[in-house]
Amino acid sequence: TSKLFKTSKREWDAVSVSEPKKLVATMPNRMFEVI
Repeated sequence: TSKLFKTSKREWDAVSVSEPKKLVATMPNRMFEVI
């Protein structure tokens, strides 16, 4: 469990702020494509 937590935290910390912002901005288009 500790290894999983450490690995998850390391990967989470590596995500730049722009990545989630880009995903949020493109959500309507991606949802439209699914529907």
